[in-house]
Amino acid sequence: MNRPGRHALVWPTAAGWSRVSEDAHDDGARRAVDLWRTHGWPLVVRRYDISEIARPGEIALGLPLPPAQGKRRLRFRLTASDVVRTAAPLQLHEVVTALPPAWARAVAALVDRARDVDVPLQVFGSAAWHALTGLAYLRDDSDLDVIARPCDATDIERTTTLLGEWERHEMRRADGEFVFADGAAVSWREWLTPAASVLVKDLDGVSLQRRDQVLARLDHALAAS
Repeated sequence: MNRPGRHALVWPTAAGWSRVSEDAHDDGARRAVDLWRTHGWPLVVRRYDISEIARPGEIALGLPLPPAQGKRRLRFRLTASDVVRTAAPLQLHEVVTALPPAWARAVAALVDRARDVDVPLQVFGSAAWHALTGLAYLRDDSDLDVIARPCDATDIERTTTLLGEWERHEMRRADGEFVFADGAAVSWREWLTPAASVLVKDLDGVSLQRRDQVLARLDHALAAS
């Protein structure tokens, strides 16, 4: 199995769930793991913390809990053999009907506008977990976390315009990332700043890179396609 990217959804095997349970170090964490296992809900791929040592063949996973359970972010690690299935992050349009009415209307508006300007969007964070589990992750003041996968600089400009207009119209905050073909990601909001360098995230950590280096990723991916 290829190493899944950040925000990918991961379903452990029975043995994998047993390992996750063993790594749950308190009653609250164990209850959450039992709930996830019982319902067959996925875990999510995360990047390694700075204190963690990445081991070959290992996947860093997270289980973020809803506000009612303290918004804890449980962290686990499994090997590829502990995973039965992986999936890409949900498409934004897939979550609309599972959201509270006010959120559903606002997200549907973004889905429609994104389709009009040809900007495919995926979703992670609170909206995704609300849709996946039915638990109350979303609040009125939550951010909407989205992923865009640009092919060129025009895609980046089109996406920042789209999200900025949606924020102004809906009076909500969009957060999220541009994710490039190699899995590296940059916050769309940070891209709007005038800074010459931006923070780039990948599975193994974060680094500060010049904008021209980031844009070169797009050129390289386009040339290789």
